[in-house]
Amino acid sequence: MAPERWQQIESLYQAALEREAAQREAFLLEACADDEALRREIASLLAARNEAVGFLEQPVIVTSAAANSGAIAGAALVGQQLKHYQVVALLGKGGMGEVYLAEDRLLGRKVALKLLPANSRKTANACFALNRKPARPRP
Repeated sequence: MAPERWQQIESLYQAALEREAAQREAFLLEACADDEALRREIASLLAARNEAVGFLEQPVIVTSAAANSGAIAGAALVGQQLKHYQVVALLGKGGMGEVYLAEDRLLGRKVALKLLPANSRKTANACFALNRKPARPRP
């Protein structure tokens, strides 16, 4: 995509964000005029932003009395969906929790989920906030 096009998208995206959510669609229809591809691109960015709001407000850590007591075997989560993660396989488990291979349905990529015991939740939230790093895309 040409740099000028990106600048146009960025400018209109920021202008849309300055408006109330209810006014954005009308703004895009007017600002994009006959350029439907431009309108769709900005609308998709706005939708992605709306989905991302509050992403880190809720921890990904899943706890339950049954899981913490060992009543549920680790493999029982395989095939289940946790928020927007589809659990694919149990990779390993130990004293610090269980690690699963999962698919992030929002980003369309594979991720590792570490599920910690409930008694480590406070420590885990602090560590997660300090150590959260986005995965680097592989070439």
